[in-house]
Amino acid sequence: MGDRTLGAGVAIDRIDAWLADAYLDWSAVCDLGGQLLVGGNRLGRVGSRCVRFPIRFVFHEVADWEIADPDGRRGLLVDDLDFDADRCGILLSGPLPGYLFVRTPSRHVTVQTSSRRLRTPAWACPLSERSAL
Repeated sequence: MGDRTLGAGVAIDRIDAWLADAYLDWSAVCDLGGQLLVGGNRLGRVGSRCVRFPIRFVFHEVADWEIADPDGRRGLLVDDLDFDADRCGILLSGPLPGYLFVRTPSRHVTVQTSSRRLRTPAWACPLSERSAL
């Protein structure tokens, strides 16, 4: 199975318990125009040990996005995932101040995770001014 990467569509009206502590790293934002990729990690268990696993959120049909990070933490601990109908986009928020808002008509997010480091895509991520936050 190679790097054992798993992908799942995440429902917009809730975030699954196994993703509830997903931490998204603002230094791992990749804006591909129609897609936005944000890397990070999540907590999992191997036997009795707590282990951090890599994770990647992939947003589809992206028109625009914005990050609010008032405390300068440079990341977001995600525990909520909602589609904001008024703004036509996906809002990710957590217990700390800050959020990620992605304007997209697509109401699902593909979440990729793995027991090993996620494979680097064959293409290079173009750096934009906003991805260098």
